[in-house]
Amino acid sequence: MIDPFEPQAIAGYFRADGLRGQDHANATLRDVVGPEGHVASDGMLAVGGTSSAYLHQEDGVLCCIEGRISNLRELAGQSQSPAAVMCGLYRRFGRGAIDRLRGSFAIAVWDSEKGAGFLAQDQTGRRAIYYILQADGNLAFASEVTTLLKLLSTKPAPDPAALTQWLLELTVPGQSTFYAGIRRIGAAHRLDLDGGKLVRSRYWLPTYTRPLRGDRDELADALWHELEATVRSRVDPGDRSGIILSGGIDSSAVAAAAASIKDDIGVEPRSYSAVFPGDDRIDESERIAAIVEALDLEGVQLQLRPSGSLALALDYLDRWGLPAPGPGGALEQPLVEQAAAAGVNVILDGQGGDELFGQSPFVIADRVRRGRLVSSFSLAGAMFPTGRPRMPWRQRRRIWTYYGAWGALSPRLHSALRDARGRTRSLPEWLLPPGPEFDQRAAFDWAWKAYDGPRWWAQRVDLLTEGRERIGVADYLRHRAAMVGADARPPLLDVDLIEFCLRLRPELGFDPTVQDRPLIRHALRGRVPEAVRLNRVKSNVGAFYYDTLSGPDLAPIRRLIATPDARLREYADLIGVERLLESLPGVDGPGWYEWVSAVWRLVTVETWLRQQEDAGFARGMLEEPDVVPTIRAVYSAR
Repeated sequence: MIDPFEPQAIAGYFRADGLRGQDHANATLRDVVGPEGHVASDGMLAVGGTSSAYLHQEDGVLCCIEGRISNLRELAGQSQSPAAVMCGLYRRFGRGAIDRLRGSFAIAVWDSEKGAGFLAQDQTGRRAIYYILQADGNLAFASEVTTLLKLLSTKPAPDPAALTQWLLELTVPGQSTFYAGIRRIGAAHRLDLDGGKLVRSRYWLPTYTRPLRGDRDELADALWHELEATVRSRVDPGDRSGIILSGGIDSSAVAAAAASIKDDIGVEPRSYSAVFPGDDRIDESERIAAIVEALDLEGVQLQLRPSGSLALALDYLDRWGLPAPGPGGALEQPLVEQAAAAGVNVILDGQGGDELFGQSPFVIADRVRRGRLVSSFSLAGAMFPTGRPRMPWRQRRRIWTYYGAWGALSPRLHSALRDARGRTRSLPEWLLPPGPEFDQRAAFDWAWKAYDGPRWWAQRVDLLTEGRERIGVADYLRHRAAMVGADARPPLLDVDLIEFCLRLRPELGFDPTVQDRPLIRHALRGRVPEAVRLNRVKSNVGAFYYDTLSGPDLAPIRRLIATPDARLREYADLIGVERLLESLPGVDGPGWYEWVSAVWRLVTVETWLRQQEDAGFARGMLEEPDVVPTIRAVYSAR
């Protein structure tokens, strides 16, 4: 395993009428940011950053930034630190300064003369800010949970509602965390520090405009140029970029864009892929080899064996104080480790392509709302191509009912009908009934219907903003790279690219001859091999996760969650948990993927609860002989 390290972060305290115990606050911050960090204060705000952060104070404005401003040169026109640029922007535009930034950043700004400032995250949440109001009235904040905990005199108790929702669907409600009282500001949000009040507000949200004109060829080419520009903005001169490459269309598109601009920016990207020779369920080595050869990339392939998910979850918990959002680390962490060992400092990938390039199915609801019932039913038949001449009628009816009829209802009528039916989320048999603090219906509402604009657009806005944050994808990508000392710069989590894709006609996402993502596939014509561009078979790496959790990881998992002293007993029926572990449905057996998800949710909550009791639990568990890391070997390199 990699040696523990201190996360790079900003941190601070704030109180509008003056910090309580300012000397103590400053001393604590100096301890937290380390000898190479920076600390500054002015009586109301004390803020510091670790060695990678930027801090600047000028003309009464104090700014601290952790992360990367990708349009810094456009904003400054000369070489300045991001914090100095932000101070200048704030003096000119006030809170509106944040609207002009692009990149991945966590920011604290305070103007002592105006007695105002704010804390903010970037638009897609690739950096975070967590905060808590303490008993002494000071607001404590930091860009990593583990850093924030070091600012507090006592660790907060677990939040039962957050743990319950995680056990249901691997998300937490709203801006909550597993820690009671600790909240996240949220992507594209700002916490205003003004007049003794703390006001959270959104500073960026796409607005609906009419879709772009043009035929399929024109819009596909425009999409390609947007993707090239996005990838170009991710890499600076002197960077060494590594692409996590599967045989799928999303990472292939990013690799093709990186290869097309490599001469312009003088950066030669390398690709890193997981392969499984002999396992036809998930192996994509042939398509990966075809991409690498066609794009003239230097490619590294790792052959992985099913193992290591629990070990990665424990390491992740120890470093970040949060549960790992999925077992995929056992596949991906070895790749970023291999990249870092070769000197790569920037990690690119195709994460987020499902949401960005996928269908907008609620356009069916828009046709229903306009009375175009026949057309809406016909469009339902073009979703999820089956390879048959016509979709079976019952399947089409189910799709139309969900995306058309229910999607077309007004929010008020939808809520009333749901309440009248008395429908609530079905609970796993191993989950105890949630306590009164958990509002089951509120947690699973169709809140996106409140956005102004057509249904197809509103649902995509939610998916590309709030939805990504709910599943924690940006945090995971940042942490995955930071664990090897690299920076995650996922191109498909980009403000400008999101806004462009939201202006594409939803009908462009429907093509009965292509499995999914028809427009980006069209954009890649002549840029990637046809065997990749038109591939209709999508491998399901869930089989790897199942083999891992039901194989090498099962014994230590059973020891954790199927024992009478499991901390889960407050949330789960341990007899039901034991039945779940005994069931072992096998890949493609009834409920096999749900089995993987349920086991993961249970073990991550159990390990988190034990870590709260004993800060050395995760490290100690990693020393157990049956907790094995991912087994890998360099399979081939070009």
